[in-house]
Amino acid sequence: MRKATSGTILINGQKIRNISDAINAGAGFVPEDRRVSGLTVDHSYMENLLTPNLKKFSSFGIIRTLFSKTRSLQAKKHFGIKVSHADTLVRFLSGGNQQKIVLAKWLERQPELLILDEPTIGVDIGSKSELIAHIRAVADAGSAVLMVSSELEELLGTCDKLLVLSSGKLKNEISRIDIASEEELHHAIQQ
Repeated sequence: MRKATSGTILINGQKIRNISDAINAGAGFVPEDRRVSGLTVDHSYMENLLTPNLKKFSSFGIIRTLFSKTRSLQAKKHFGIKVSHADTLVRFLSGGNQQKIVLAKWLERQPELLILDEPTIGVDIGSKSELIAHIRAVADAGSAVLMVSSELEELLGTCDKLLVLSSGKLKNEISRIDIASEEELHHAIQQ
């Protein structure tokens, strides 16, 4: 979201210059602060789910309401989102349900690259394990997943490879199979 000062970003060989390029190339992004950057809290659950998927849910600029409600109900069931109906305002949902909606709207696009910034911050333990299971399923299905997290346990439970960055430089690269505990990971990060 910040203007690049150097380097190039490529997704499947396509040069990425801005957010639209990234989305069109198959990237999805779950931000750290869902209420500021991930959701429109004064809109409904269904409207939030549709936001990055308007082409899929509309025809000639008009929302296909029945299809949209059907997909909303399917996402509700698949992600375990506790919402009474598709028109419920997101602001009235728990943090865990809000985060599930942020993830669901990007997974609706079937991204080739999913970028997650602190994906389980501010959610209860049950929602956290559900979110991690969905993230792991995305990776297992073949999408690239780039996750930024300060929670070592979460990294160990989700990631195949861990990259330690400091001041914008790669400090260490760790294979998940080489780390048996949080303590070992903490030590590897400190090196």
